Amino acid sequence: PVTSFAQSIVTILGLGAGIDYALLLVNRFREELANGRDPRQAASNTVRTAGRAVAFSGLTVAIAMGALLIPDLLFIRSIGVAGVLAVLMTVLVSISAVPALLAIIGERVNSPRKLQFKLTSSGAKNPFWHNWAEAVMRRPLIYAALISAFLLAVASPALQMKLGYTGAFGLTTNVESRRGLELIRPLELGGSLDTFEVVLDLGTQDFRQARAAWRKLDATLAGWSDVRLVISPFLVSRSDALSSSGNGITALTSLSERSISKDRRYLRLSVIPKDAVPPPAIPGWLTRLRLAASDAGFTTVLLGGAPVGSQEFTDALVGSMPLAIGTVFLATFVLMAIAFRSLVIPLKSILMNTLTVGASYGVITLIFQNGFLAGLLNVPTDIGAIDSSLPLLMFAVTFGLSMDYEIFLLSRVQEAHMSGMNTVDSVKAALERTAGVITSAAVIMLIIFAAFVQGDVVANKTIGVGLFVAVLLDATLVRLILVPAVLALAGEWNWWMPSFLKRALPKISLEH
Repeated sequence: PVTSFAQSIVTILGLGAGIDYALLLVNRFREELANGRDPRQAASNTVRTAGRAVAFSGLTVAIAMGALLIPDLLFIRSIGVAGVLAVLMTVLVSISAVPALLAIIGERVNSPRKLQFKLTSSGAKNPFWHNWAEAVMRRPLIYAALISAFLLAVASPALQMKLGYTGAFGLTTNVESRRGLELIRPLELGGSLDTFEVVLDLGTQDFRQARAAWRKLDATLAGWSDVRLVISPFLVSRSDALSSSGNGITALTSLSERSISKDRRYLRLSVIPKDAVPPPAIPGWLTRLRLAASDAGFTTVLLGGAPVGSQEFTDALVGSMPLAIGTVFLATFVLMAIAFRSLVIPLKSILMNTLTVGASYGVITLIFQNGFLAGLLNVPTDIGAIDSSLPLLMFAVTFGLSMDYEIFLLSRVQEAHMSGMNTVDSVKAALERTAGVITSAAVIMLIIFAAFVQGDVVANKTIGVGLFVAVLLDATLVRLILVPAVLALAGEWNWWMPSFLKRALPKISLEH
């Protein structure tokens, strides 16, 4: 089975990464044409240079999406499989069909020239980006400090992020199921979908001896102010209408059959809250239920029901995140160390991309958990949590797409540095050539992500807003200011690697 979220991820990656890669290839193709090469030779050189960068970039995105294969949950793994396949297919098309089309189109790729916007992807150096690079290089420490502080401030609300399965609360008020939930809440029936099942394991304990403790627990739970009803055989004695009618024996028999196992080892209580239980409140309910059962004399208690399932789903995801994220970091570090012959550049890239991910986490926490600007986006303000599947999912997509831009820039820096330029001049040359591509690609991706803000599913809105913010910050503050500033500060240390590693690692080159 494949979750419906997989469709959204395939669409995001197929369109977003595909457009990124196509723009990169077109930009290099135009550059090759401007250098006097015929269309076929220009297309060939484009594949040999920009094509390598696209293939390597796609590999890093696929690794990021592979993080979703680590949790032992089919829901998440199906998204991971879909994401990896989408990226691989996008790369395959980008390094085959796109260059073939460019060879056929030839000089017409520049038509009509009157509509060209040279600030973005004309394939030529641009004075604007040259001046931009000069300004950043003059005060790299100030720019690096200011941008880092700003991103950390934006990310800070994520420290209070609460996770959980949002259920019907994860829909806008336009949806029928959400409206139905709102209508039954005044009747104290809002918790009917959040029933807790309390199963008591008697083990070798005598059933008759446990009956008094069972009744004590039933009475305790029924007396809680936030409990609407406790379903057990004792419900008959608590209900005057049942105990005084001829239906009392029938009801008692029915309740006993659902509450006592045939071997009389397991006892069951169904606890229905008065109102729906929001995700942040579930752990408190679980603690109280276990404590009440223990006070009544039961040592082995099993808790079930929709709230417990959603909490365990959340725990499984959160528990797997360190391994998933750590694996992505390690694999990305190794790949970039091989590609750029450096240990500093991979570390810097991971830190910069983590800042982008953190900032997007902070914004979605402010909007979808705390309610900031919720009315503007038609987001319910009573959710109080972020869907538990989204942090890992957003990390994979955001980290992967951010690494796209990182490789676009760094591969050009490396190309200039290998031609004999120092690091500062290499960064300037790279910005002159790639800033336009990054900007134009980002604008298109922002349009794609903005489309996901529409609709009635809050999780889709969260993905759209989170990725919109991530790309906006990454393609402007991070990639065009912070990364160049940090590269300038590191200077020739950017290319540091122990000599024994240089000899041991395979040699590849990235250009575009």
